[in-house]
Amino acid sequence: MVDFVLLVIALGTLGALIFFVIKKLPILKIIDTSRLVTLQQQQVKTKITESRLKRRLAGLGSRLSIMTSPVTGAIKKYQSAWSQRIETLEGELKQKLLQQTEGAQPLQDLLKKAAEAAAREDWGSAERMYVEVIRQSPRERQAYEGLGDIYLSKHDYEQARELFSYLVSHYADLPDYRIGLAQALIGQGQLENAKQEYLGYLEKVTDASSKIYFELAQIYKDLGQTAEAWEAANMARNKEAGNPRILDFFIEISILNGRPTDAQSALDALREVNPDNNKISQFDKSIRELVAKLKPRKGVAGSRGTNQTDNTVESAPKKIHRRKVGTN
Repeated sequence: MVDFVLLVIALGTLGALIFFVIKKLPILKIIDTSRLVTLQQQQVKTKITESRLKRRLAGLGSRLSIMTSPVTGAIKKYQSAWSQRIETLEGELKQKLLQQTEGAQPLQDLLKKAAEAAAREDWGSAERMYVEVIRQSPRERQAYEGLGDIYLSKHDYEQARELFSYLVSHYADLPDYRIGLAQALIGQGQLENAKQEYLGYLEKVTDASSKIYFELAQIYKDLGQTAEAWEAANMARNKEAGNPRILDFFIEISILNGRPTDAQSALDALREVNPDNNKISQFDKSIRELVAKLKPRKGVAGSRGTNQTDNTVESAPKKIHRRKVGTN
């Protein structure tokens, strides 16, 4: 029974297949196989032509890019310069408007109040007010100065270094900012860089104060450059001969350099301006010991000379070595 059912199903399937083939025979007769081959060849030729055209266009585009690059470069450069000019004009206009409108007075008030807060060491209030001034007028140089001084006073040397570096780079014609930067560098232990900032300042300022030379002398001493330290200290002393602090340092550096005559001269001046200085007796002792050390012993051969005084060990002052302009 099962075999009979399977046979019927198979015959039915075969009959359906034969019916489908007979139905499609007219369509198969219509198809021209030779045209199919021709059509395929045309499609291949079309693809080849398209690829050649694309390559030629790409080469032409590359050559055009090379030929027009100077022009496009000049246009881009001009656009960039013009954009910067527009930004500069916008900043200048904004600052003028702030100065000419009601915003000008509040800025001056804020600067005044910030300076007053800094004077009474209210660093937090002063800092907030200076920051507000900069927010309203980003080119307000006085606010940057005030912030830098606050950070130096707070021993926040990293912030101070960043601020004064900004001022030095943007206001190269104002050398005072180099001293602020040098102070921040000293706080960070970067003595060599600090020295270069002082020397850069001296390149621009021919009549520097005794304070500048004295601070430079201290940097030289800390770097172990005692000869240069003496030269800077001598400049400071020449500018302010009666300053006890400068005299104190000058005596010490003169002894280190084996210059007892200079040390004694400064000690005599120190006795006059500050007789209660508790280092006078120690300085006096150190100078006498230096003289004894430098005094030639009896019987020494004439190659070193006879009756040599302590003045022979002291050379004429040298000029402080300054950097070439434009170097750091």
